[in-house]
Amino acid sequence: MQTTIKFPDGKSYNTSEAIIGRGTLKGHSRETLTIKAAMSYAEAAAHFVDGAVFTLTDEFGDSYDWRDHGVAGAITDNRDGTVTAVMGKNNTAEQDALDEATKAREAAETLAGQPISTQDEAEAVRTQIESMYAAADMDAEGRISNRNLAPLWKPGNHKTGEVFRTNAGDGLGPEWEQVWRVYQDYDNAVYPDIVPGESAWLTFNIPYHGTTPETALPFVPGQPAHAIYHVGEYMIFTDGYTYKCKQDTTYSPSEYADAWEKVST
Repeated sequence: MQTTIKFPDGKSYNTSEAIIGRGTLKGHSRETLTIKAAMSYAEAAAHFVDGAVFTLTDEFGDSYDWRDHGVAGAITDNRDGTVTAVMGKNNTAEQDALDEATKAREAAETLAGQPISTQDEAEAVRTQIESMYAAADMDAEGRISNRNLAPLWKPGNHKTGEVFRTNAGDGLGPEWEQVWRVYQDYDNAVYPDIVPGESAWLTFNIPYHGTTPETALPFVPGQPAHAIYHVGEYMIFTDGYTYKCKQDTTYSPSEYADAWEKVST
């Protein structure tokens, strides 16, 4: 079945790509959705506008409404009967970070049992929460679901079993929105190249993989054998869809399609 995009005016167009990424639109870093569709430039300019909403239907006939990517970006005429349009998420990266901080503060106040009014109080409670998170006996679902309580990774002397999170931004793509555990000891004073974004990182740190669609995190490319995706685990690929692993693999759906089943956007 052909993948399509449909707009509120009833117009529908065939699509060949719908890729999640990150870029700068309207002066702010945002999550982006890049769509390649069979339409004229004039049609694209009339539909991919600020505030646009649309429905994407995949090759299985499943339809998904997109209402939170209404910031219009560049439109490129590919000169082959198709255009490529970029739509940005309504929330900026800064707003996403603020939302995340608000959730963390609310969780901290719940655990502290009282409102937090000063920076010192917030830092003290945050330290306690991170210690509780690290010591808690949680499976992958628990680690991922409560990842806003995890400590943010910092350079240091890291020991096997430590758990922390990394975020996208500052040159890191969306695949770095992860929760990790240390696979083997490393000291950044000795090995300064074991940092997010560098190839050595994946040798020493393993990402947690979601076991439900709700806890799926972005696909991590280039993982070694000890960080393999196992049957029944989920991830979000660069096309914006959530996939379920059908065969143990380190390969992506574009590299080895038989290992994955597309389940949702």
